[in-house]
Amino acid sequence: MSAIRFAFAISIALTLSLTALACKKRTSGGSTTPSKVVGRDGSSKRPRSGTHGERPPADRVFRWGSNFPRFIDPNRVTETPGNYLAQNLFEGLLNHNQGAGEPQPGVATHFELSHDGRTYTFHLRHNARWSNGDPVTARDFEYSWKRSLTPDFVSENVELIWQFVDGAKAYKLGKQKDWSTVGVKVLDDYTLEVRLSHPAPFFPYLVAYIAYAPVPKKAVERYGSRWTRPEHIVVNGPYTITSFKERDRITLLKNPRYWDAKSVRIERWELVHVERETEAVKMYNLGQIHYLSDLVPTELIPQYKRQNRKDFHIDPVLCTYYIKFNTKKKPFDDVRVRRAFNLAVNKDELVTNMLQTGQVPATNFIPLMFEKTHHYRSPKGPYFNPSAARKLLAEAGYSAANFPKVTLLFNAAELHQTVASFVQGQLKRHVGVEIDLQKMEWKSLIAKLHKKDFTLARTGWCADYPDPLAFLSPLQSQSENNDPGYKNLEFDTTLAQIKSAAERKRRNELLAKAERTLIRDMPQMPLFHYTRVYLIKSFIGGYEPNVMDYHLVKYLYFR
Repeated sequence: MSAIRFAFAISIALTLSLTALACKKRTSGGSTTPSKVVGRDGSSKRPRSGTHGERPPADRVFRWGSNFPRFIDPNRVTETPGNYLAQNLFEGLLNHNQGAGEPQPGVATHFELSHDGRTYTFHLRHNARWSNGDPVTARDFEYSWKRSLTPDFVSENVELIWQFVDGAKAYKLGKQKDWSTVGVKVLDDYTLEVRLSHPAPFFPYLVAYIAYAPVPKKAVERYGSRWTRPEHIVVNGPYTITSFKERDRITLLKNPRYWDAKSVRIERWELVHVERETEAVKMYNLGQIHYLSDLVPTELIPQYKRQNRKDFHIDPVLCTYYIKFNTKKKPFDDVRVRRAFNLAVNKDELVTNMLQTGQVPATNFIPLMFEKTHHYRSPKGPYFNPSAARKLLAEAGYSAANFPKVTLLFNAAELHQTVASFVQGQLKRHVGVEIDLQKMEWKSLIAKLHKKDFTLARTGWCADYPDPLAFLSPLQSQSENNDPGYKNLEFDTTLAQIKSAAERKRRNELLAKAERTLIRDMPQMPLFHYTRVYLIKSFIGGYEPNVMDYHLVKYLYFR
């Protein structure tokens, strides 16, 4: 075995390419904060830097405006607000770097990789502690992953484990009840061996993701589903929760038992609940929020661009915006109807005239950035074609007169209202179909999606790891995130072949085959590939854009 320490050489070239893409499109005229330096012991050492603008708040509390998460339990988190919060509470074997993106030491100081690329041996630091003082050990990781893989445990992110860890899928499906057949082995309290079913060069990114974080066994088993409440929660990351006020704010304090606590500069921060852009920007302008992501009103963006505001930024991210079809419900059980809807919406008009923040119209499912990093070129899907859309609807037996009543669900943000209204107008204008719109809270929308209690719904998907496969796997038939209920044996088989393909050219051919299948079957309609639009106060230092959109508060500081 060959040790791979700190540099994580197997993924550095990819990371640098992705980072370059992120920096090229930054619209601010301000300078980018230098990357933090990782010391020999893995501690973070940030350079002092920054231009001065507004003064930091007198109480030195950082306030982040966001939707509230549905879950913060690492074994249950799947949506973006939950990821943002949980990543600041629970630390995995490896950690996300703020800017460059390559995994950094977390609970593990280093790992070793076998020559066949399938066995990782992680060596844990001896000074990692839970917030109750207990040591963090390899058994905590084994317990967490086993909990997610238990057949009757509902975990929406567990596929990130069973897709890659040897034997994990059979265990999750109940086909194998012997845990020793799963490729997770505790060698001692501070050594964990993980055997993969196939080589996955991006696996270090996965173990930095929240699905692979540990959970505290004693708290989980004592308090059950209540273990994440402020009075019960036990964490191993840089922050812990002290209060949770529904529809108001979540307050977090620095965890004094965190192994790298000396490098955490912000002592206290709050996740402030906001859902509507107008309210969010008002709070930001009043200094009640210091960082606001994806809650900037569309109508203000041209003004902010003209003003060249140094606190306003647009960065590319590995995310795609969709309208999901419930393929198990009429009329969207007919692929011709799904294709017709896709052809009836002018996506170029949406991003050019309505959104205006650098999004890329999507005729495909995988963001185009992978062409530079993986030499993967997505097949092009069909473009806007109203006459073809009308023909497909007629072939399916539908017209404007007999098309059933359907409702498009979306969460309460002005961006999503804009997109939903645009789609509604396009369908009415080009194929004569009228749809209803229903706005709801984010948590309610996610719950409906996972229960498949919808006909049409807006959603998005961001990469959990920097590989094109991340945008295909959620639609495999056994995925917990397959909200459309899509099932195609050919697609599932191709995904399995992708995972075992060692040669890049062959792998890219299989990726394209799988993506063409999705374009043909259209279980969800891609509208555009995202950019991240945000406001951040000039007195906040340490923030750096990255296409994975991971931002840990431990790296931030008041200038």
